[in-house]
Order: sequence, then structure tokens, then C-alpha cells
Amino acid sequence: MSRSVVWFLVGFAVGCGGDDPKDSHSGAAESDTDTDSDTDTDSDTDTDTDTDSDTDTDTDSDTDTDTDTDTDSDTHTGTPTGADADGDGFPAGVDCNDNDALLNPAAVEIAGDGIDQDCDGTETCFQDADNDGARSSSVVISVDVDCRDANEAQVADPLDCNDANATVYPGAVEVVGDEVDQDCDANELCYQDADGDGARSITTVLSVDVDCRDANEATAATLEDCNDADSTISPLAVDPPGGVDQDCDGLP
Repeated sequence: MSRSVVWFLVGFAVGCGGDDPKDSHSGAAESDTDTDSDTDTDSDTDTDTDTDSDTDTDTDSDTDTDTDTDTDSDTHTGTPTGADADGDGFPAGVDCNDNDALLNPAAVEIAGDGIDQDCDGTETCFQDADNDGARSSSVVISVDVDCRDANEAQVADPLDCNDANATVYPGAVEVVGDEVDQDCDANELCYQDADGDGARSITTVLSVDVDCRDANEATAATLEDCNDADSTISPLAVDPPGGVDQDCDGLP
């Protein structure tokens, strides 16, 4: 076959869409080398390494376990918290003396000791109604804590046996034979009637009670005997004839 015929055929084949051998090679290189070796190396082995296999086990297991278990162990209903030096349950600022556990708003007040145990700014004092320096067993509330104002007394003050009479108190001077126990010793100092004739001497005796009506006792109002050893001689007697002064008038 002649060379011109051969080239013609080759040209014809190419013209009819036969792949240019060179082209087939370069086209193959393009064989979409985008072979998308994208084997999705986004190997998104999406084992969802979001190992969140909800290891969000909320390890927050609220570690805010509110260890605040209210360590403000506010056990005493509503008592403020803070420094409490004496450990009585009441902090400084609420406690009137945070160095003494016996002084706090819940303490029991001791009457007449001049100390404000319950921190209310007042004191419970004993009463001295007659202001003689001796107290009764009744109490009054003082506006301060000293128990030294009018009608007030401290626990250390003597106990009055009559808080309505300022002349009657422990230590008062006893008035003989008046049947009043001025010194509050539960006894009375009486005059003596040794012969029991109803007239007294100037000698005194201590009665076991506060009247002067027992044997050998006489009151201050009793007539004075001129011979307390003879019951026939007294201001109540009558002088017999014979010049003996039996009625104590100094005359025979």
C-alpha cells in the first residue's frame, strides 16, 4: 500500500474520534487523579471520637457537691454567725461580752449581782421599798446594771424583815420593850419582871419572840417596880399600915 494511503487512513481514524494515543495517556493521567483518594481520608472514622460517649458523664457530678452543706451549720435557728471567742453560740456584735460564755442573749439573769447576763442592757434588782439599805425578796427592773438607784438593792445587801419601815432592818438599834424587832433578828429585847408582879425592872431580857408578854418579861409601858424580887411590892400594890412602902411611891 502506498504511504499516502496509510497516512490517509490514520488521519481518517483520528478524525473519527479515535483517541490520540498521547491523549489517551494524558487523559488517563487525568483519569481523575482526583481518584478522590479522598477515600474520604476525612476518615471521619467519625467514631465520633467525640469520645463524648457522653464521657460528659457530667464528671461535673456537680462536684459543686455544694460542699456548702451549709457549713454555716446555723443550728441555732437564726443566730448570726461570726467570731465567737467564748464559744457560747453568740458571735461578737450580738454577744455583749464575747469573752465570757455566761453572758449572752440566752443567759438567765441573776437578780441583784450587778451583771447584765442576758445582754438586754438592764439588770433585775432586789427591791428596797423603804430605802433603808436592806432588801426585800421582791425584784424590780433597773434601767442600768448597778442596782444602786432608789428602791433598788443588790443580792449582797441584808434581807429586810419589814421593807415598809425604814427604822427596821438588820443592824438597826433595838428599842427595848416596844415589841418591835428593829434589828430583824427575830427576837425582842424586853424589860424584866423577875417576880411576876406586873411591874418591871430596868434590867433587860431577850425574848424568844417579839412580844414582851411571856413570864418574867415586861414592855416599856409597864410601870417600874421598886423591888423586883418581891411580888408584894410594886406600883400596883397598896401600902399597908405600918410604914412599909409597898406601892413604890417613896412614902410609907
